[in-house]
Amino acid sequence: DFSIEPFYDTGYPGKYGILFEKAVSAWWWGKAQESRNIFKHIADEYKEELKRDRNHLLAVQNNIMRLGLTN
Repeated sequence: DFSIEPFYDTGYPGKYGILFEKAVSAWWWGKAQESRNIFKHIADEYKEELKRDRNHLLAVQNNIMRLGLTN
């Protein structure tokens, strides 16, 4: 159920955390375009959540920059 509140005490930030891991995994699995698409989706759709999670925000921004995307 992705609509439940984030589990901050476990380090689970919410749905974008799973998507982030999927994007990283896609890159290492040779699915570069899928990785780009997911990082862009996270940046576009989870702006408010990322404002409260500096680590993921910076990681998403860095990956977008390294993958040649603009945000």
